[in-house]
Amino acid sequence: MNRATRVVLQPLDRETYGAGAGGELSLGRDGALLVRFGVPQGLRGHVVEAYVVLHRTRRPTDSSVSLHAGRYSSSPDRWPSNKSASPRPEGAAGATTHVDRQSPSLVRVDVHTLVDEAILASVQKTAKNAEENKRSVVVTDDLVVAVAGACDDPDGEGMAFAASSSDGPVLEIYLRE
Repeated sequence: MNRATRVVLQPLDRETYGAGAGGELSLGRDGALLVRFGVPQGLRGHVVEAYVVLHRTRRPTDSSVSLHAGRYSSSPDRWPSNKSASPRPEGAAGATTHVDRQSPSLVRVDVHTLVDEAILASVQKTAKNAEENKRSVVVTDDLVVAVAGACDDPDGEGMAFAASSSDGPVLEIYLRE
C-alpha cells in the first residue's frame, strides 16, 4: 500500500490585508493574505498534495467565494505597509477552491504546484552549493504565498476567515517516497 506522509508547517510571517472586524479576514471582495513558510531541510519525496489551510469563522453575511493562491516574491520587509492595499498572487494561479456557506469550517486552498517548485529549488540550491563548496550545505528556501479570492455573487461581501495566529493558516503537505 502506498502511504503519504503528512507534514504541517506553521507560518514564519503572515500579514492580512482588508481585515474585517474582530480579527477576521474577509476574502472575496478586497481582502488578501500573505504568508511565509520555510521549506524544511531534508524534505524529500514526491508532493502528492499541498494546501494552505484556513479556518472559516462563519458570519450571516458570508457569500460564496472562489479562492486561489500563488507565489509572492517579495520578502516580508517589502510587503505592502498600506493595509487597504490587497497584494495579489504573482504568475499563474493555482487551482481555484470554491467555498460556499455550507462548506466545512476548514478550507484547503491548493498550493501543490507552488510547494513542488519550492522543494525542487531548495534541492537544486543545496546540490549547487555542495558542489561549489565541496561539502554538504543545506539551504532552506522560503515559500511566500498570497491567497486572494473573488465573490461568486457580484453583490456579495466575501467570506470571513480567522486572522488570529492560533487559528491558522497552516501549510499542509502530503509526501510519498
